[in-house]
Amino acid sequence: MQDCDADAEIIGPGSGPAPHHALLALSAALIAACAANAREQITDPTQIEALLVGKKLDFNDGSHLVLNPDGTVGGLMLGKPPVGTWSLVDGQFCRDFVIGDGRTLDGCHDILVDATSVRFRSDTGRLSPIATFPVSQ
Repeated sequence: MQDCDADAEIIGPGSGPAPHHALLALSAALIAACAANAREQITDPTQIEALLVGKKLDFNDGSHLVLNPDGTVGGLMLGKPPVGTWSLVDGQFCRDFVIGDGRTLDGCHDILVDATSVRFRSDTGRLSPIATFPVSQ
């Protein structure tokens, strides 16, 4: 699943502009696809904790992350357990931990969720990989 890019351009075939009706149909299809893939930003600590804390967040590269209730992190990222802490500050996910390749991941990020997955958005707008979480536990 891809997030929609608000800055994406629609370019018609050939050197000239796309026919008006084709452009409208394409626009409608893109809007529908974006709505289907939309994630909602959440900031309420109670909602964030209910969705993410203590749950295994699975990434498509085989890594997984657990946000422990005590503010530490667990899981396996790039072959090793991450070491460090996480917290919620002003409705954002803030992290300061080291992952398997020795990199430190830090900073605060917006939390974007849909029914089964989460992405974190940095202050520069960069999105994390998609992580899925259990729907019920």
